[in-house]
Parts: sequence; structure tokens; C-alpha cells
Amino acid sequence: MHTLLRSSYVFFLVVFMAFGLPLSRLTHAAQQHENFVLYHSQGKMLRDSKWGKIPAWQTALNAALLACGKAGIGAADGMYGKGSQQGLMALLSCPAYRDLAIEVEDPLYGKVTSILWSRLLPDTALPSTHERAFALSLTHEATDYDRVEWNYQTADDLSALTWGPYGATVGWGNEVRSILIHLFQGHAEFVTATFGAEFASVEQLMTAEAKQGYALLKPIFADIERRAAWKHSLQLLGASEVGIQAYNWFAFDSGQWMSQNLQRLYALIPDADKQATEADYGFFLDLAMHAGVSSKRIAEAQQALEVKQTSLGRPLTSAERRREIANVWAEQVNARWRDDRVARNVVFYVDGIGEGQLSEQERQAWLKRTGLKASYFGLSDTRHYYPSF
Repeated sequence: MHTLLRSSYVFFLVVFMAFGLPLSRLTHAAQQHENFVLYHSQGKMLRDSKWGKIPAWQTALNAALLACGKAGIGAADGMYGKGSQQGLMALLSCPAYRDLAIEVEDPLYGKVTSILWSRLLPDTALPSTHERAFALSLTHEATDYDRVEWNYQTADDLSALTWGPYGATVGWGNEVRSILIHLFQGHAEFVTATFGAEFASVEQLMTAEAKQGYALLKPIFADIERRAAWKHSLQLLGASEVGIQAYNWFAFDSGQWMSQNLQRLYALIPDADKQATEADYGFFLDLAMHAGVSSKRIAEAQQALEVKQTSLGRPLTSAERRREIANVWAEQVNARWRDDRVARNVVFYVDGIGEGQLSEQERQAWLKRTGLKASYFGLSDTRHYYPSF
């Protein structure tokens, strides 16, 4: 433990014992001062939303480097790679940060840690488990809140249009319609002004039955100018604070979209509210973003877990559990996307399984796709996490 960290821990221990405060509160205080990994590039590109925590880190890092008389890292683009990593290492030679420099042999060397974050951004909360898990999935997806794609006449024709990181569609789940309705209820003038001449078609989409979305937007797609106008307007909504809030509200707080899938997946962890970890959340979020979460798949995964546990004669570790679940999903997704799903699955259990235990198919798919690990985003099995549904 770093000398500064050890001193802080002892201080809080003495204070809590002196005042007779409960151990649970002591543990919470100790965790607040624990130095743990948030991000670690390891030569890989980490990609966050343009409105995420990595851009906030880059902005503060650039300013601190310039104030220290060193070269900055340039614009904050949410892409944490070689430039940001070099900036991090340069920062630790600045007088205000020199005490946080550690030896090369230290497990935290070269990583964005919680203590370093708090020093650089004292008024900005640490990236949450969700924010770090989201950035990991976004690194695979590359679909930020202002990303809009028309899908008519493609392999994904029935979705009609896809918007944002969680894949809101006009067809399929009709999430775009629901997001627009929620946003319009609180910010009618903003929605009206953003769509301009196309607001009449937005109003039609919001008031018609959800299943009508595919047919309603097809004439818009057929007109090149209207198609472009709709895409541009949705991009503007996605780049706005209220648009992002509405999008996230429907995804996680409405109980009608992502939260439903996550609840189904958490049923696969015994005593999940006590046993689930950060890495579990990252894995489940990625599955919910990328693939269907049907009751049939959940049942098959539960059966696979029971078979594996019986064969081992012991409870599965968190990483082993994720691997068994991952195998079920890899077998169930469309064959054209199977290697991609395998590659993304490995990201969430390779830290616990070890690269040497991967099959050749797993290893090749993983390395070809990204070679990322959940630990690069600070997602660990050593820290408990269970979302509030």
C-alpha cells in the first residue's frame, strides 16, 4: 500500500474507533480512500462517449500539463490511447503530482487510479461502474448518442432506423418513439424547433400505434432530403443534455427496455444482490446492448450453469459463470455475428480465467477484435456491484 494511502487509512481507522462508529461505515470510508484502477490503456484504445468521463479526464489532464509547462494532449475526444497515456506519465513528474508517482513494479503503475482522479478532478465524481462498463461496450460498438443510421433496405431492414448507444429503433422495440414522447413531455419547444418542418411527421410517429413506426418513416427514407433532415435532427437531440437524459431514462428508468434485460440476466447469479460484481455488470450490460435476452436463453444458461457446477463439484467462480453464460449466447446469436460475440464475451472473463485457459477459437476471435480486458476499465470481481432497478 502506498505510504500516503496507508496513512490515510490509519487516520480514518483511528477516527472511527474513537467515535465508536459501525464497522460498515468504516468499511465504506476505507473504500472511498482505496486506490483502485479506473482506466488502463495497455496499448489498446479505450473509447468513451463524447459526453463521458474520459473526455472530462482528458480536459483536466491537458490543462494540468500546460500549467506545468509540459506539452498538452490536445482535444478531449474520448479516445484514450497513446497520447493520453503519455500525458498521464508526464503529469506524474509535475510538482503537484510527484507524490503520486509509483514504482514500475507497482500494480497501479501507468494506470488512471481513483486517487489520481480525485487529485486532478476534485469536483468531479469518480467514473461509476456503469460509466466504465458503458465505455467498454462503446469501444466495441462505436455508437455514441449522436449516431443515427437508417436501416431500410439493409440486413436490419425491420429496425427501420437505429439511434444511439443502446440501439434504439423505430421498428422492433419502437424505442425511438418512446424516447421522443418522453422528451417532448418535458421539452416540447426544443423538440419542435429541432425537427422544424419535419415535426409533423414526429407528431404522427408519437401519436400512432408503436407498431406503425416502420411504415410511417418509410416515405421519409424514400425522400433524400427528408431522410437527411430526420437524421440531422436526431443527431442534434443526441448531442443535447436533455436528449441524452431522455434516452438514458427510457433505457434504465422506465422499466421497459435495458433494465428488463438486466434483471433477467441477474437471475443467473445466486444471491445476486450480495454476490454480483463490477465485471458481472459490464458483461450483462454488453449482452443487453448487443444481443437478445429472451426467457429461453436465460433458461438454457441456467441449465448450462447447473451442469458445469455438477461436473466441477463446486460452486463456479464469477469468471467461470460468465464464461458458461457467454457460451450459450455465442451459440444462439446469428452465425454471421458469432465470432464477434465470442470476442466480446472473452473480454469479461479472461481476467479471471487467464489467457492460457482460453480455447484457440476464443483467443483468436478476441485478439482479432480488440484484445481488451474488463480490467482495462477498472471492472473487477473484487468489488461488489448490484444495480438499482
